[in-house]
Amino acid sequence: MIPDIGLELQSILRSMKDAVIPAIDPANEVAMEQASLICRYVDGMMHRVDQLYDFELIELRRVAQLNADLLSSPASVNIPPAIAAQTREEITEAQAIGALGIPPLKQLASLTKSMKETADLLIDGSFKSSDAHARRVVSDMVLEYTKYEIEERKQYLFQR
Repeated sequence: MIPDIGLELQSILRSMKDAVIPAIDPANEVAMEQASLICRYVDGMMHRVDQLYDFELIELRRVAQLNADLLSSPASVNIPPAIAAQTREEITEAQAIGALGIPPLKQLASLTKSMKETADLLIDGSFKSSDAHARRVVSDMVLEYTKYEIEERKQYLFQR
């Protein structure tokens, strides 16, 4: 299962609205106001979280172009050779990443979801096989995939 920041923010918002705000004394205007501001802020974050990746990629392309322009400017003669070399390496890496044609996060998530649904169909079909060895191979593959997903989730949740 892929960590979903939007879902986590939605859970925070729900907790605020269903548990925290009702527990606040209505006479405590400052606490009510702050809780309301938190809800609005989290709601705004939920609507922007999918755009962060796109913004980061745009920023990478822009700063790579800026650095390339700076290296080719007349003032570049004053740049130490080690910094110029590091900058060229970074520009090359940024250009490679920028040229990958990485899809927007929503498109990527949609394809991943669709492929998981297809995997379910493939697994179901495989278990209909009369060949016990074939079913065992599929079971081992699914178990290995599940172990990987659990490990990834564990790292995401507990190693921040």
